[in-house]
Amino acid sequence: MRGAFAGIAVWLALPLAACQGTLRSDTDFSGRGVAAVSMRAREGVNAPSADRTIIRTASLTVAVSEVAAAQAEVERLVGAASGQVSRTANTSGTVTMTVRIPDGRLDATLESIAALGKARARSIASQDVTEEVIDLDARIRALETSRDRLRALHERTNTVDEIIAVERELARVQGELDSLQGRLRSLRSQADLSTVHLTLEPQHVLGPLGAVAAGLGWVVQKLFLWK
Repeated sequence: MRGAFAGIAVWLALPLAACQGTLRSDTDFSGRGVAAVSMRAREGVNAPSADRTIIRTASLTVAVSEVAAAQAEVERLVGAASGQVSRTANTSGTVTMTVRIPDGRLDATLESIAALGKARARSIASQDVTEEVIDLDARIRALETSRDRLRALHERTNTVDEIIAVERELARVQGELDSLQGRLRSLRSQADLSTVHLTLEPQHVLGPLGAVAAGLGWVVQKLFLWK
């Protein structure tokens, strides 16, 4: 069994070494070979700004006169931008929403939502994940090559020990490949559709006494502070 496993390891090392340009003696099932490939893929990478993978996350709080009407308008605006509402909650008259908007239409949609009332807080955070995407692409290609070679080897194995060794390694490689592909899909999805955390809160309108109190407060302030 150990001899069969070692033979498979040497055979699988070839596609990984090809990606690197040279065959390294430490390439084995531990993942060092794939890691070496990804390191080579990252070396010298300087993607143009148009090709970079950027994840943007925004937060916006808007005070509105009618929360329900504003919520309906937000849903319309998000739909018009080809986005989606992923979560909505209403707590004591304040609505919180999580929406996803195509990155190219994020800024214009935020402006439209802010115009529904008075924007009280607004922020946009950006995360550059280009290097991670390049790393994942390289590792996925190397693992796909190893998986295909394992499948071909499985068709030619004759002994029980070899079959068990190949199937075990094939399951490990496929599991790692599925995980990396899932991560890559997630990053690209987050870059394509920016996430917005939105709060719609009722805008309080002062009654007669409140207006008088606010006016007196302004007068008192001016008595002590001119500038």
